[in-house]
Amino acid sequence: MAYDRLFFQAYENYLDEVGVRQTHDEMLNLFRVLYGRRKLRGSPTKVVQASKGPDPHRAPAVVDLGCGQSHEYQKYGSYSDYLGIDRDHGESSDSFMTMDYRDERAWNSRVFQQETLDEWSARVSPDFMTDIDIAVMQAHRIKQADVFVSLFSTEITAPHRKNQRLYEVLFANLPEMRFGLVSGFYYWNKRHLNPVKEAGDVVSFQTLDPPEAMASEWYSEQRFTVACPSKMFGPDVYEVWRVLERRRR
Repeated sequence: MAYDRLFFQAYENYLDEVGVRQTHDEMLNLFRVLYGRRKLRGSPTKVVQASKGPDPHRAPAVVDLGCGQSHEYQKYGSYSDYLGIDRDHGESSDSFMTMDYRDERAWNSRVFQQETLDEWSARVSPDFMTDIDIAVMQAHRIKQADVFVSLFSTEITAPHRKNQRLYEVLFANLPEMRFGLVSGFYYWNKRHLNPVKEAGDVVSFQTLDPPEAMASEWYSEQRFTVACPSKMFGPDVYEVWRVLERRRR
């Protein structure tokens, strides 16, 4: 895959296209409403206000898988806490964590166990934090997150069975996790191909399988498919936005 500097710059321009920005903002707003309705279920008189950026009262604590270097959800999504995860996120702040989110061993590692977090909380000094302290702090934030998002990362870098396994591992290992928001796409004229080669010689998987083929005992799904033509990817692209909600077990 040619994820180089030129691709990242082109992708930044793509996210600024008027039609693309409008579509993505509509989907992010829709997710805010769905999240808010679930959170306030049983309180129909309350109104959920959509707002971008940090919102400690009603917005979710978010883990962004494959945030890339554009950090789209951080810029345009709603959250009370945000942690972007990627192998190459291009940042050095504590809002980002360098990690391969597909490494299942990481999600099962000791750093996510409650006794490790309790031990760390009792001894760490905010004035002097080692790399390990920072990693455990970030793990603690992941442990407390109630939403994971992945905008055009998980869905396009692996086939659906592998992604389903990843989503189930997240719900299984992170008990506070209530929702997932993941987005993929397909080309109308290339539905017979999977994966496909895209602009910049990037090879991507299309989200083609119907919801009934992706059913999971861990989560239910609501799906939204929207046309999203662009200069970068062409006129026949349809985006697939999937809202995953933890099942009661």
